Amino acid sequence: MRWAYALFLAGNIALFPGVIHLAQQICRRRPYGVQRAASLVRDVYTTTEWVVAPLNGAILIGWIVLAVGAFLAKVMPVSRCLGLLAMAALMIGILKGTRMGL
Repeated sequence: MRWAYALFLAGNIALFPGVIHLAQQICRRRPYGVQRAASLVRDVYTTTEWVVAPLNGAILIGWIVLAVGAFLAKVMPVSRCLGLLAMAALMIGILKGTRMGL
């Protein structure tokens, strides 16, 4: 399992410069400006919100169920179960918005 985590981390570190390079190339070849880019992102992300928004409550409740189940089954220590429980406070939504999904 340690090898899996190590390879995952190495892959992310190796991929990061490529993502930065791609973003720079896009900015150089298609300079939209801040206003145009902001409106493009706003238009794209608000059109699909109805697909994801109904799932937010189920996702948050799922973290609570997972934490309680892990605690009752004694497959994790209490500290890790509390970490899972804390995920229920996660703000999810379009672009990690600040609306509760419930």
